[in-house]
Amino acid sequence: MSVIFSANIANHHVVPAVRMTQKSKFANPSAKKYIAHQQMLAMVFRSAFISKDTITTDCSLSFVVYYADRRRRDIDNVCKSVMDALQQAQVIKNDDQVKELRAKMLYSKEEKLTVTLRNMGEQNESRRSKK
Repeated sequence: MSVIFSANIANHHVVPAVRMTQKSKFANPSAKKYIAHQQMLAMVFRSAFISKDTITTDCSLSFVVYYADRRRRDIDNVCKSVMDALQQAQVIKNDDQVKELRAKMLYSKEEKLTVTLRNMGEQNESRRSKK
């Protein structure tokens, strides 16, 4: 599987996804913070994305997020946050293209995020042709 996108973002605090309704995203402070984070992270991903064409094939996503504090966070909400930002940045067309996911939350003095997308399309195409 070949790497199709990679980003290392230093000094970045990943805000986990929050539950929200259409109405609460304008009123709930946590939702507002999450939306602002998504927009900022999407801009960073877009600037790191060399290709102008959105990825439309199935892919494998792996990332490591480093937090400076040990507050309790659900890793599934962190995954959703990263995938939403990749989609918003138009790196991937839709987060349902992610067929394999590897995520790690670690603790460090410096908060950062490393993201790698690998192409699974070639592998899936060869499997389809054998059937």
